[in-house]
Amino acid sequence: MKLYFTLQKSFLLLFSVLFISQAVAQVGIGTETPTTTLDINGALSLREGSSLNLNNSTHIDISLGSTQYSQYLITGPDNGAFSIDGISRINSAADGQIVRLINTTNRKMTIVHNSSGNASKIICPSNTNLVLGGKNTSVTLQYSKALSKWTVLSYALSLSASNNKYTVFGSTNVQKDDEGWENIQGLSITFTPTQSPIYVTYNLYGEHKGEARFRLSSATPNLPGIPYTQMRASRINDGYYHVSLPMFPVEVVVGEPITIRVQWRVDESNSGSVIENNPKSLLNPNGVTYHGRYLTIID
Repeated sequence: MKLYFTLQKSFLLLFSVLFISQAVAQVGIGTETPTTTLDINGALSLREGSSLNLNNSTHIDISLGSTQYSQYLITGPDNGAFSIDGISRINSAADGQIVRLINTTNRKMTIVHNSSGNASKIICPSNTNLVLGGKNTSVTLQYSKALSKWTVLSYALSLSASNNKYTVFGSTNVQKDDEGWENIQGLSITFTPTQSPIYVTYNLYGEHKGEARFRLSSATPNLPGIPYTQMRASRINDGYYHVSLPMFPVEVVVGEPITIRVQWRVDESNSGSVIENNPKSLLNPNGVTYHGRYLTIID
């Protein structure tokens, strides 16, 4: 008799939730006043599926099994490299499905950018393969029904002892007041890559009047910069600016020396338009500078 009443209450609760969701299109879990379609007052758990055992090859349209989960551990040999070119979906109507892959090996994991393939393929940032080397690297993918592809939602890059890291800081006072692209003094690194892509970060903050743009380049100022790296300086209080490009993947030729530099220009070279970066001169009352710049490369 006790079981009967328990089941009856469960069915009544399920019916109530379905009725409410159809009536107001909002469901609350742990709250009686949901503010969105699904409002959870508490933790959200996304279950982990069986491990994916991947050998050292390119794996095309990986099957996640008949019951798909939101997180998978990647196992297999502990040396070499492997690539992932596509992930199966729950079904053809899936929109927003999320899958996180965690590499538990010491191998390099490459997520293949494939914008022209079937609906199981992956689109990566900057239209290039995403290479994640080292143990416990991970990538989170989300499916877009509109694009008919997986997209990279986020990734974690493992910086092992084998990674080379180069950083330079600009220490001189510099300024720019015209529209021509120009190298920023001190933000240039010449090295020989050991892997591709490399990951580049630049960060600058200072003062400006007018609008200014920044970009990465591996050539002279009058030639096009590295695609998709151009940024507009964001204004902050009292005429100051900040611009940052974090961990951007750049394809290079392994073994060939290359120079990566940061360039800038003023959008409109009218009277009074100027951007400054003076790390040695302008300090606030506490002796902290409002100006600075640096370039970092991880190979």
